[in-house]
Amino acid sequence: MNGTAAEERNGHEHPERPMSFREKVALFIEQPHSSPAAAAFQAFVVLLIIASSSTVIIKTMPAFQDGNPVFTMLEIVVTLVFTLELTLRFMVSESACSFFMNGLNIVDIIAVLPSFVEVLLPGSGDSASAIMSLRVLRLMWLIRILRLAKVARHSRMLSACVMVLSQVMFSSVLVILTLLTFLMVVSASLMYLIESDHCEDLGVPCEGFASIPASFWFSISTLTTVGYGDVIPLSTGGKLMASFLSVLGVLVIALAGALLSFDFEDHSQEQQSMGTHRQTSSIPGSSESDELQDLARDFRNAWENLATALGTAAMRARTDVQASKTLRPTSMPMLRLLEERGRSLCMETQGYANFLTGSPD
Repeated sequence: MNGTAAEERNGHEHPERPMSFREKVALFIEQPHSSPAAAAFQAFVVLLIIASSSTVIIKTMPAFQDGNPVFTMLEIVVTLVFTLELTLRFMVSESACSFFMNGLNIVDIIAVLPSFVEVLLPGSGDSASAIMSLRVLRLMWLIRILRLAKVARHSRMLSACVMVLSQVMFSSVLVILTLLTFLMVVSASLMYLIESDHCEDLGVPCEGFASIPASFWFSISTLTTVGYGDVIPLSTGGKLMASFLSVLGVLVIALAGALLSFDFEDHSQEQQSMGTHRQTSSIPGSSESDELQDLARDFRNAWENLATALGTAAMRARTDVQASKTLRPTSMPMLRLLEERGRSLCMETQGYANFLTGSPD
């Protein structure tokens, strides 16, 4: 009766508040796993992103440059859906400032920009206007290709990559770029010194190594293990230096991969801990769950203290000659049996408390 009354009081004190329309829209947009409709909408948006980017690529082929009504209709549908999604995200944002400070929202704005710009383009006129319109159209094609960046919002893997890179931009990434810059400057200077002397001895122009800035291209392409082969050293010293740079480039790439893998591992563990915390905090009566865990730990500690005190008292009784005459022979085995049963009871109590509270411990 008392437990039922307490539950009824708790239910009246903390009634479940129905979700508002804004919260429902936010859940629909931000949490695709919240409902089948949200998952279907996300899949539809990703499909439109891929279709739109594929259309831009196909339209650059000579056979499709004259235009196709299917492409036009697809662009209209893409623009309408992207505009609707952008409008809904703006509606559920905390403020206009927070909305425009989000980089993914800027990507969404850029994604719908080409179609509206093309509507404002001037029609047929003088040649200068036509050339300007063509340049703007080509720029809009490029912006449409950038719609692929919208996939990062709908993909957990890409979102994790973007988040990790943004978090380590001034740590791991900066270390890698600083190391590459230092090696590029030093190696380019050495290559210029070696190759320029060799070219002067032969009396031939030194292609690719005419100056230290010109040597940057060879150094950076070799350090990043690209090696286009358009610029190659001719001297023996230059070839040895290029071989050393190739091996050093592999080591730099391995170091960069190791640093980024550590960052991704830290991010994964952080996300898992945050998910566990959200699941624990979402359990009704989380304060009662914490209280149960505390009581179970207190019970185990109290029993350990009691068992220690009983053992101490028994040992003192055995050493006391007078008390040992009145002490029953079965007292020590009984004490050990109590200790085993007490530990078992403590473990079962802790396990049941973990089961009720959903704690992994």
